[in-house]
Amino acid sequence: MAAGGDSGEVWRVYGAGGELLGEVEVEEHDMPCHRGRFRPQPAFEQLRPLFDEWNRAVDSGDPEPIDQAYEAIRAAVTMTCPDGRQVPEFVLGVEGDPAGFRWHDEPFGDDLLASGSPNTELDGPSMGTRPDCGRPSWAASDQAEQESP
Repeated sequence: MAAGGDSGEVWRVYGAGGELLGEVEVEEHDMPCHRGRFRPQPAFEQLRPLFDEWNRAVDSGDPEPIDQAYEAIRAAVTMTCPDGRQVPEFVLGVEGDPAGFRWHDEPFGDDLLASGSPNTELDGPSMGTRPDCGRPSWAASDQAEQESP
């Protein structure tokens, strides 16, 4: 995994048709997690419900909705490294302004997915289901603070 490591780097998120959906400016690295601020473009609004569903699925802790939400996002978006290379595998969570993601520089093979549950900590489609990776940890704590009296 050659890319990744500097705060301030910008990762770009694109729609399936190639339109720029937004950028994640990385503020923090806690390997394997990257966290930052998401700067959406107008085209992101049509896909926001997919990310909302991802957040609900992660909150549920149920592997089936997590996998379904992951697959929906991966079918709809691509991501590039700061150097412009396409990211073969990633898990991206966006919750308002905060964003969190994990990435891998090689695609997952069918042999990995057939070898067992894809919901392992480091491998498979749900590699970022930890709330502090696929869902930015401060988003949940910020929301809790706003909701408390």
